Amino acid sequence: MRRYSSDDAPEPPVEGRNIPDYWIRPPQQLSAAAGSHRFVWDLRHARPAVANFSYPIAAVYRNTDKEPRGSWVLPGRYTVRLTVDGTRYEQPLVVRMDPRVKTPPASLARMYAASRGIDSALTQVSEAIKAAPSGSKADELRRLQGQLAQLFDLMEETDDAPTTQAMAAIREKRTELSKLLAH
Repeated sequence: MRRYSSDDAPEPPVEGRNIPDYWIRPPQQLSAAAGSHRFVWDLRHARPAVANFSYPIAAVYRNTDKEPRGSWVLPGRYTVRLTVDGTRYEQPLVVRMDPRVKTPPASLARMYAASRGIDSALTQVSEAIKAAPSGSKADELRRLQGQLAQLFDLMEETDDAPTTQAMAAIREKRTELSKLLAH
């Protein structure tokens, strides 16, 4: 689902950011030092492969994370694994839905599947952009990447099932990606 390591380099702040540095959430490092440590998983997958990140206007002092963030995980049972010097420790984890949210599980599953599908498409586009020589194909891929990023934001900003229009747009962009990758 997601992997963290004490060797992970901290993510740099967004260049040309629109907020002062004191609003930015300090990087969270997984410590390799002896002793008890706390590490908080934000219940999200890794960030999508978008061209640009930014900070939201709704900044919170020392706790503003760059966006877009990864897809939310579905409520359910997970296993947390910690490996130290080759020894693996496991602990169960239950993620529960916020009781104020009344979205049916089937709708959450559709939203999650759509979001993960867009994430996968963004990864394909990003890899294709790196491999494509500059020119019209690279420009088309960048345009498609921006459109997919907008659809990703749309899926992640609500607790409701995706609309038929959003699902149609996702299918259209996935078809466009397939055609671009085939050429």
